[in-house]
Amino acid sequence: MGADHLLPQEKLVITVGPEASPILASSWHAGETNPRGETLEFTNAYLLRNGQPCLPIMGEFHYSRFPHQYWEEELRKIQAGGVSIVATYLFWNHIEEEEGSFDWSGERDIRAFVEICGSLGLEVVLRCGPFVHGESRNGGLPDWLYGRAIETLLRGNWTPGDGFALQRWWTGDWPAN
Repeated sequence: MGADHLLPQEKLVITVGPEASPILASSWHAGETNPRGETLEFTNAYLLRNGQPCLPIMGEFHYSRFPHQYWEEELRKIQAGGVSIVATYLFWNHIEEEEGSFDWSGERDIRAFVEICGSLGLEVVLRCGPFVHGESRNGGLPDWLYGRAIETLLRGNWTPGDGFALQRWWTGDWPAN
């Protein structure tokens, strides 16, 4: 049997509609320059970064859940998939498992993670919380925080000054590693 039976039996016609709408500058004026000399602007169709069309792709990587010696290798894989921005959670319950005892070493070393991202040309969106969810126990809140008479936990009103622990988290009053 020949391949003739695979050919379409009818003639297909594709009609192209009117011309596409023109690309217009956004009315939102974001054309300011940051300290590194970079600009960010928008049109009705795409983002302009430094005057060039840009379509940023963001991927998620929870650095503190992965062995730190493999971060660069995994980030290269993410980048090879087209990702240009890496989002990550800063899980409070990973950093301060015991009240007042901060651990920024190994898998918790956010500085090292961000520096690796920077060396690869990946930007980072750091999701600081305090409540981050991220499929983490207690939404990323440390266990020691529960069972206390902290009205904030019941209200869900996460504003600075609601208690020493939250104030310390919000203000970044953390011991340096």
